[in-house]
Amino acid sequence: MADKEGVILTKKGFQLIAKLSANAGDLQFLSVKVGTGILPEGTDILTMTDIVSYKMDGIIADCGYNPNGEDGYVVMQLDNAEVESGFVMTEIGLYATDPDLGEILYAYVDMSDDPNYIMPAAYVSAAESDNVPTGPIRHKLVQMKLNVIVGGAKSITAVINPAAQITREVFDREINKIVAPDWDDSGEVEGITSFTDFLESFVKGTNIYQLFSNLKAGLKFVLHAGQIVNNCVTDNAGLPLAAAQGKALQDQITGLYSEIEGLNNSLLALDTRVTNAITGGSLAAPYSYNVLNYPYSEGGVDGQGYPPTISGSSANSVNVFGAVGSGIYQTYYRLWNQSFKVIGKPTVSWNTGGNRDITTKTLQVLDASTGAILLHTTGASLDLSSLQGKTVKFKQIFTLGWSSVTLTFNSLLLVNK
Repeated sequence: MADKEGVILTKKGFQLIAKLSANAGDLQFLSVKVGTGILPEGTDILTMTDIVSYKMDGIIADCGYNPNGEDGYVVMQLDNAEVESGFVMTEIGLYATDPDLGEILYAYVDMSDDPNYIMPAAYVSAAESDNVPTGPIRHKLVQMKLNVIVGGAKSITAVINPAAQITREVFDREINKIVAPDWDDSGEVEGITSFTDFLESFVKGTNIYQLFSNLKAGLKFVLHAGQIVNNCVTDNAGLPLAAAQGKALQDQITGLYSEIEGLNNSLLALDTRVTNAITGGSLAAPYSYNVLNYPYSEGGVDGQGYPPTISGSSANSVNVFGAVGSGIYQTYYRLWNQSFKVIGKPTVSWNTGGNRDITTKTLQVLDASTGAILLHTTGASLDLSSLQGKTVKFKQIFTLGWSSVTLTFNSLLLVNK
């Protein structure tokens, strides 16, 4: 919405301001009219009582004071919904109520140097609609903010047309009433002198501002934290214990029970490990790792010496495609990047399958630093007790006699019981 300058008061407008300033009256704007007239040479706008050539009425959408407080404004809207023939708008007249004369031309805007074309509305008829809603298909809404002198009028009001579209300023103003409501925050409300009065004031249909006032007045009768004992050193049996302090005490009791239970479990585990060590087992704490859950790298070579096509790779499966032939195989490997320190006498067990027969499958235990093979097996498990203290990685290698194989990794567990 562009501010329009050149809003000039008429003589009757100035006279109205003088009347209202003397009597502390209210300035009321009645209407806005637009026209296509051009001011004749030498016309004094002060003496005008009407626009030159009336075309149609505008709509007053809002009015008020500008932030500088020195003048006011009127927001005018013009809708072309009823315009059958387009026209060039060259003038605007703002009309107000004079207590003695009735409706007067308060101010005039000469737009002849910067006219505005108001196009006609185009409509879809019912016969032409073809499931297209009837009504205007070329719509224009002109909106202008007219800054006007209002003098010492007590207030500014206007006859707001109900057909007007809400302006952004009005929208923001109304939203601000919700975001920052202006309510009586004195804490004193007639009729609220007890907690019972406070509760009885909470009824549906209460104005939101009154609700806030009632709330502040009633909270004086609600027990608050400052009235509650929040420590464990008083011997006054008549004072209530704070819920937070009570919870802190209960949490400490619960924590003690948890620590005692944890200590018992630790002692039982230690007893089990000592017994295990006495009978030839490991004194190390039990642990279990599912190696499949850790990051890995993979690769291989097909029967022609090229890397196979690997797709759909995940922790639990992979698709491998490559060239094979009679007595010619492709291989696939998966190396888990995580290093594990061998503590105690653990075992590693694994279970892997596929949608085709796997020619060979091998599990290798590698030195984490050098990559050297420390142990390997084609069986389902492997004892790692001989690797006590070493840091290792795990690698699986498959020899495949089919060009397309889906491998499934069901488990790879490192366990020290």
